[in-house]
Amino acid sequence: MQKIKRRVETLTEYGRVSREALMKGAGFSREQLKRPFIGVVNGYGELSPGANYLNEIANHVKTGIAAAGGTPVEFFVSATCVSMPHGGENYRWTLPYRDITAAYIEAVAEINYFDALVMVTVCDDAIPANCMAAARLGLPAIIIPGGSMAAADYECRPMDWTHMIHKYGELQVNGITPEEFAEIHDCAICGGGNCCGVATGNTGAIITEALGLTLPGAGTVHGQGQEILDIGRRSGEQIMKLLEQGLGTAQIITEKAFENAIRVYLAVGGSTNSLLHIMAIAHDAGLDLDLETFDRLGRVTPHITNVAPAGEYNTSDLHDAGGVQAVMKELAPLLHLDVLTANGLTLGENLARAPARDRRVIWPLDRPLEPEGGIAVLKGNLAPNGAIVKQAAVPKNMLKFRGPARVFNNEVAATTALVDQKIQAGDVVVINYQGPKGDPGMRQTGTILANLLVGMNLIDKVALVTDGRTSGTCEGLLVLHLAPEAAVGGPLAAVQDEDPIEIDVAARRITLLLPEDQIKSRLDAWSPPKPVKKGFLSIYQKLVQQAEKGAVLDVE
Repeated sequence: MQKIKRRVETLTEYGRVSREALMKGAGFSREQLKRPFIGVVNGYGELSPGANYLNEIANHVKTGIAAAGGTPVEFFVSATCVSMPHGGENYRWTLPYRDITAAYIEAVAEINYFDALVMVTVCDDAIPANCMAAARLGLPAIIIPGGSMAAADYECRPMDWTHMIHKYGELQVNGITPEEFAEIHDCAICGGGNCCGVATGNTGAIITEALGLTLPGAGTVHGQGQEILDIGRRSGEQIMKLLEQGLGTAQIITEKAFENAIRVYLAVGGSTNSLLHIMAIAHDAGLDLDLETFDRLGRVTPHITNVAPAGEYNTSDLHDAGGVQAVMKELAPLLHLDVLTANGLTLGENLARAPARDRRVIWPLDRPLEPEGGIAVLKGNLAPNGAIVKQAAVPKNMLKFRGPARVFNNEVAATTALVDQKIQAGDVVVINYQGPKGDPGMRQTGTILANLLVGMNLIDKVALVTDGRTSGTCEGLLVLHLAPEAAVGGPLAAVQDEDPIEIDVAARRITLLLPEDQIKSRLDAWSPPKPVKKGFLSIYQKLVQQAEKGAVLDVE
C-alpha cells in the first residue's frame, strides 16, 4: 500500500500526543495508531428487528479493515424503526431523526479525524441519514444498508408487516377471527433487514447502491446469512483501496449518479418517502434537485420491477433475480455508465456481469409493467408547489377520481373514523397540518389508514390527500407532500368537509373544485397553529424547508 496521509497528521504535535495517550487508554496499540483510522458506524440496537442483527455485520467490517491495513474505530447510532411510534404523538420524530443522525455522524467523524467510513445501517430514515453524512464529509465511504427481511410463512402464504396490517383491516370488518389474527401477529416479523417489498427502507437501500455507495449486491441482499456478512468483510477491505486511491464521495455521488439513482427509483416503483431523502442527500452533496426533475425522468423511465407494493414479489425475490445491478443493466440505455462506484469500477464495468435471472420479477425495458415510472408529480390549486403520488400502486379505476372531502387534523382521528366505518366509498380523506413545519416532523400520517383500506376492501374506493407522508408499504390513491403545507397557509388549510376534490393522475392535477375567491376568503380568515416552544423540534420547526425541497434543514 502506498503511503496515505492521515487526517490526524494535520494536528499539532501536542495535539497528537494528547490524542494518542487517550487512544492507548482505550485499548489501541502503538502499531494501530500508525495506521489510517476508519470509522465504523454501527446502527445496532435492541430497538427493532432490523437493527438487532447489525453487530455481526459490523464485526466482519472491522475484520476486513484490519486485514487490509487499517484501524477500525467503531461507534454507535442506533437505527430506529418508523413503525414503533405509529398512532402516537411521538411519530413526529422520525424525519427529524434523519437530520439528527446525519449531524451526529458528521460530528463524530470530524472530532475523531477519521480517514474514511464504513457505515452499517438499516431502515427508513437511518439509511438516508448515513448517505447525507457521507455526502457532507466527502471522505471515502461505503454503506451497508442492512439487507432485506425475509417473509414469514403463514399457512403456506408469505406474511410480513404489511400483510399483517391488511389482516388487521380484515379483522375490523369480521373478515377473520381474533384468534386467526393473533396467530398472524405472532409470526409476521421474521429476522433482520428492511421490511419486505420496496418500502422506504428497501427503497433507500436500492438508491444507495444505485448512487454507487455500496458494493454491488448490497442494496437487496438478504438481511441475514453469509452473503451480507461477506459484503461486510469485503466492504472493510475495499474502503482501504478507496482511501489509497483518494476516491471520496464527491467523486462518486455526482449529478450523473443522482440521475441514475432517480431512474432506478422510478423503475422499481420506490417509496414516496425516498423522494424527500434523495433530495436531501443531493442537498448535502451540494447539488440541486427539484420535483420537475423527478417528473421529467418519470415520464420516460418505465416501471420494470414486479415487486410489492406495486407488484407480486418481495425484495428478496428481486435480489435472487439479480438485484439492483440487473435492474440497472436493463436500464443501461438510459443511464450514465461512466460514473464511478464504491468498488472502484465504473457502473458500465459492473453491469457487464449483471444478468437478470428472473423475468417474472425484472421485466424487459421494451416490455415494462408500465410505460412511466412509479412516481408522478401533481400540481393544481390545492398544491401549487407540487404533490406526489405513487402511480404504480394506484388501482386503475382510481387514476381519475372525484369525491367529497372528509377533513381531519391528525392521523388518529382519521384512522378512528375509518375503523368506526364513518368513512365511506367515494370519500377523499384529507389529513392536514402534517407537513414538515406543521407537525413538526412530517410523520407518516396515512400509513395505518391506507393499509386498513386494503383489508376493509376500500382501497379502490377511497382516496387520501395530505401534506404529510405515508409508509412505502402503502398502495392506493394517496396524494402526499402537498406544498405549501397547511401550517404555512397552503390551500390545504382551506379545505372543509364535503368540499369536492378532483384528482387526475394522468393529467398531473389535483384540484379543489371551489371558486378561487372562496378559497382566498377562507385563507384570509386562517390563523397559523402555535409553534413548538422547546427542545429540538422547536429548532427543527424554524429551519425545516417545505416538502418540495426535501424537507431539509436550511437557514434560508
